[in-house]
Amino acid sequence: MSRDKSYLTFQLKQNFLSKKNWGVCLIFLVWSFWFCYQYLPTHGPLENFSRQETTDKLLKNEKFMKTFKPAFPNYPTIANAGKYVPQFIASERAQLTAAKKGRYKQVAESMNGELLLTDRLVLQGQPWISYPLQYYSDPNVMRDAGSGNQNRNGHYWNLEARTRLSKYTHMANSKISAAVINQQTALQKLERAFFYGLAMVMLIVTAIISTDLVTRDRQKRSVLKNLPLTSWEKINVKSLSALLMSGGLLFLFLVILLPFNIWKFGLGSFALPIAVYEGISFTTVSLGQFLLEAFALTLLAIWAIIRLQILLQMLLKSEFASLAITMFLLVSERFYFLPGLVSIKSWTLYLLPSYFNIGQLIVGFQNFRYETTKMTFGLGLMLLAVLLMTVEIAIYCLAHQRGRRKMELSYHD
Repeated sequence: MSRDKSYLTFQLKQNFLSKKNWGVCLIFLVWSFWFCYQYLPTHGPLENFSRQETTDKLLKNEKFMKTFKPAFPNYPTIANAGKYVPQFIASERAQLTAAKKGRYKQVAESMNGELLLTDRLVLQGQPWISYPLQYYSDPNVMRDAGSGNQNRNGHYWNLEARTRLSKYTHMANSKISAAVINQQTALQKLERAFFYGLAMVMLIVTAIISTDLVTRDRQKRSVLKNLPLTSWEKINVKSLSALLMSGGLLFLFLVILLPFNIWKFGLGSFALPIAVYEGISFTTVSLGQFLLEAFALTLLAIWAIIRLQILLQMLLKSEFASLAITMFLLVSERFYFLPGLVSIKSWTLYLLPSYFNIGQLIVGFQNFRYETTKMTFGLGLMLLAVLLMTVEIAIYCLAHQRGRRKMELSYHD
């Protein structure tokens, strides 16, 4: 076995024997089960199809029309309710009829029409109708996002749902099901996991795992004497061991999430559309493209966090200080975020903490929050690459500087 492989085996063993890492893995395991089977099911898509809910809405609207009497025809609110509620009734009946026949493509088409009507009426200022309350439940975005438009968030989510549903109507009927409309298939749940912070959790876990990569070797000097590697080689192997452990935890998350949902709702398709915000309207990318970009950015960010932790440990010689700085970098967006911040201070577009929620970045939700169109996958990739190159150069210089010092000491001896 080569020296590098021996050292990698040694580092992996140290990773798995660490009580700190065992604690992190246990917490991550518990969190994964809670997140997959408690959080995600209760934070489904804001617009979904349920026969029971659609039936309840239909009965409620039919009851309204039976008792409806335009006693005050001069009031536009009353007149408009009597005009448009029958259109909702027709849409709800169409959805139930199509669902009974298993024609979920038609269900999606009818839902799209109903959402279009709702959006138009709300934006016209009809006081008898509004967007659902769940449109405003996201704590990351204030109700009017600082725009002075009370309906801004509602219009965003309405248009996001309509974009997906309109794409379903152009797909084969055999590929559309209730699970697809409700984003319950395994791959769709993985997409929503990224949207709700999977990448951020992985980065926090990685920071904790890699917080003692440099300092712990001081306790194993007798072992390391038998592995005559340069400082640069040791650092690279340490980084690889942390990457393998973080990758293993990500794989564990996939094992927890995917098999059960595949069995219950199906795998889904990489060709399913994902709505991406572009400022005024939405476009779509395939689910496969979303996942490819999400995994690419996540793995690059994990590697950048590992290398940053190593650099900080080399400079500060303190596990606590290096972890505190890295954690602050990961969560610091909440300290400076303001709706429309980029338009007020353009330089904030390049603040890296705004790009760590990778799922929201790819679908353009970060653009919506900051009221811009410039926060993209490409810019996030560029910023991470710049950080990584800077850190790599610094580590290389420090490692080779220490190597030269050791050689000079051995020469003088």
